[in-house]
Amino acid sequence: MILNSSRIQIRCVDQGWQITKPMTDVVQTAGFDSVCAKHRIVQSGLCAVPQSEGIDTSDRVALGAQLLRDFVDAGL
Repeated sequence: MILNSSRIQIRCVDQGWQITKPMTDVVQTAGFDSVCAKHRIVQSGLCAVPQSEGIDTSDRVALGAQLLRDFVDAGL
């Protein structure tokens, strides 16, 4: 999925959600960094879904939905 305003890309990977930040706008970057801190997104852009032996132990869809809401609420 690509967010229209910021061009942030969100895709599902085995470990969780992979986020790609293409924007360079200072205001958008601040909002992006805030959402990343809230969701513990690491430098590589991975928002990890807790797993046990390769099986999600948290609701991946709910986590992705909250992540998307937070990006939208941040104006991204």
